[in-house]
Amino acid sequence: HLLDMLVDLAGAPQWCEAVVTSAGRPITKADAVEAPEGLGPIAGDAIAAMFGMADGPVAYVASVRDAGAKQPNFGLTIAGTSGAIHIRPDFVPHAYFRAAPLWRMDKDYPWQPIGPGGLDSPLPEADVDRAAERATWGRRAAVDLLAAIAEDREPETGMYAGRTTVEMTMAVYASALAGRRIDWPLENRGNPLG
Repeated sequence: HLLDMLVDLAGAPQWCEAVVTSAGRPITKADAVEAPEGLGPIAGDAIAAMFGMADGPVAYVASVRDAGAKQPNFGLTIAGTSGAIHIRPDFVPHAYFRAAPLWRMDKDYPWQPIGPGGLDSPLPEADVDRAAERATWGRRAAVDLLAAIAEDREPETGMYAGRTTVEMTMAVYASALAGRRIDWPLENRGNPLG
């Protein structure tokens, strides 16, 4: 999940400032509808959120419903002063490296695919249908959960990562409804739309 990757790379969130809109206007509690996944109320068709992360960077997350793609489509770009990495978990190759900061536009700095062994390693077959692999993700999570119970350990994506993901999602709605930055720990740990 994208928010898990942000936390893994940049540390725990410290604050969130967000705008959530529905048909171009800011959401209100009256816009809340029950999520199809049974996760509680959700609202809006576009989200723009910034998170201040513990290790210093600011993370920007944007999502627009029905933005033209019919398949799973998300990615993470890490922009630094010496280069950038773009990660596309649902595509092969999964990541690309650019040997210059994103703001360097004066020369052509190509995106180089990162293979399983690094920049110079061979890439997996690019035309593989990943639908079968995606279908196993839920099973892999369940197998890991059962192994974690048997081994008395935290699952790969355990309760703490899950809690942080939920808190980040709730912070987006809390900030959007309040019209201001929300700091950690969250004052209201429930769903702001509920």
